[in-house]
Amino acid sequence: MSDTVFRALVALVALGAAALVVRVSFCRAIDMPAVPPPPPPRRVEVAQVTAEVERDPQVYARQLADDSRALRVEPPATPADLSRALPHRVSEERIALAPRGKGSSAEVLGLRLALSVADIEGTPRRQMILGITNTTEDYLAYRVLTRPSRGTSSCHEKADIAHNAVALAPGQTLRRSECIYKSGWRLVVSRVETVALPALSYHYLSAVPPPALGLDLLPARGHRPPAGRSPCQIFHPATVAEAIRSGEARWRDLVDFYARHSCQTFTFPVGYKAFERDGERALPVVQGAP
Repeated sequence: MSDTVFRALVALVALGAAALVVRVSFCRAIDMPAVPPPPPPRRVEVAQVTAEVERDPQVYARQLADDSRALRVEPPATPADLSRALPHRVSEERIALAPRGKGSSAEVLGLRLALSVADIEGTPRRQMILGITNTTEDYLAYRVLTRPSRGTSSCHEKADIAHNAVALAPGQTLRRSECIYKSGWRLVVSRVETVALPALSYHYLSAVPPPALGLDLLPARGHRPPAGRSPCQIFHPATVAEAIRSGEARWRDLVDFYARHSCQTFTFPVGYKAFERDGERALPVVQGAP
């Protein structure tokens, strides 16, 4: 074979190889076997957990002991402790708070309410700040309903302040933002409710998102649980959500349930009503009223 023929054959082979590379790279992707889908995550339904607890009351007792230890509650809570009726108090006295001078504070149901005004950082605006102090020696779940003396639209423009919007420790003071302040405006308190709590119940409730207790989200937007407790992700079924909306499930009922049941495990059952006497029902309660 002459050199000319040999060089011609080499050139043809190289040309063919180049054409193959171009075709594979630009004309058609190489078919690869499909990647198998990942295995589905293992889910443990709340119903399964509560059913197990219902079958064996000792599971509930162990949970209380474990949670007490984790949250440094001494002495550790027992089912008997959390089976007691929780004192509930209500005041519907109308109170008008001014931001300064006479009428800037009031005391109701063991709570001291004080109104002040503060600048909103980075803006020329000011907002009303409600200070709430627990003057008792009890842990308290609290609900303070307020509105400005004129309109409510400005309340959406306030800057939130981190606070526990659900419960107060003995002697604790918190500050929550209310509404934009304009000269001459007051803050009207229309209703105050409190429920006295065991120490573990204070931690249980503080982890519950305010809407799950039927609280108005606007003043509670800055809610933060105390250190050592993570907030729960609660998605009530439509029947419970409707009961809260209609008032069938009252704030007191919701507080009473989550004071006795960790929101990490239990969800409010339709028809549940607050205990009226000690030991009224066996704990845990996983079904509402029959």
